Amino acid sequence: MVNDVLVYLIGIPITFLVIWQLIILKRSKACIGKQAPDTTEVDGNSRENQKLYFFHSLHCGPCKRVKPLVKELSQQYHNLIMIDVAEYPDLARSFGVLAAPTFIQVIDNKIVSANLGVQTEKWIREKLTVEQTGR
Repeated sequence: MVNDVLVYLIGIPITFLVIWQLIILKRSKACIGKQAPDTTEVDGNSRENQKLYFFHSLHCGPCKRVKPLVKELSQQYHNLIMIDVAEYPDLARSFGVLAAPTFIQVIDNKIVSANLGVQTEKWIREKLTVEQTGR
């Protein structure tokens, strides 16, 4: 009887968390193919036709791990834009960002990919230099 109660006490929260993660993933992927929102407040009048947005949060553990790498790469790649979701909540919402960290790739003002979680340096560099024909 005690084991049955423990299974429910542990199983129900874990099931809830897995379902919540799947919902977040599905909603973030729903933005793919849509027109990117206006981002002039964070990237000025950037003429880059290919951009990678990094949505992060101050209190997010995974964000803290990847932020130094993104900051370093943003010095080399001007099309890598860091966006604090606390500073720009409306912009994050308009991109469909529900969790941090999230990377959104935009080519020709269309959202072509949305990836949740920490990404490797190799992955980030590939997204920043992808050929337009090889989306």
